[in-house]
Amino acid sequence: VRIDYDGPDTERVVDFLYRDLAHDGRTPPHVIFSLQRKRETFILRCGQEHRYEGTYAAVAAAILLDASIFHLADQSRDGVLLHAGAVRCSGGCLMLPGKTGAGKTTLTAWLTTQGFGYLTDEFVHLPLGSLGVQFSKRPLNVKAHGRQALAAAIDFGRADTVLAGPNTTLVRPPAVRPAP
Repeated sequence: VRIDYDGPDTERVVDFLYRDLAHDGRTPPHVIFSLQRKRETFILRCGQEHRYEGTYAAVAAAILLDASIFHLADQSRDGVLLHAGAVRCSGGCLMLPGKTGAGKTTLTAWLTTQGFGYLTDEFVHLPLGSLGVQFSKRPLNVKAHGRQALAAAIDFGRADTVLAGPNTTLVRPPAVRPAP
């Protein structure tokens, strides 16, 4: 996956989403996204396909994040992918599989407040022939009902760690506060 962007506002969105993901630069992209900002409007395309046009950086970011993860998962051939949240605990990994809307993100964030290490809220890769676990460390995608449940644990007003829109709130893991 490659993401082209055109200026500081779009660079901030891409950095917010992907700064924690490792990339080797050797594998050629099978899909190219373009994120632009013209005046007050964000425009997101995947190849020639128009994905979003609007004023909310958070909405463009959420669509880009979901679509890029879909395309990465679609090309995975060397293991099993689970739609799951995951946290680090006692030298291991606790996986929380579930369908969209089941509460994976909310539970993952809550466990993080209880001292577990955040790994992902989206998918876990189990490589064939290995006992290891790989994950896509990404911002948490907190839905509206999750915002209520996590209000005491996350400062949703921090612009450096939260990107919020009308129905989308992306939260960088450092914004999740451990419980007292």
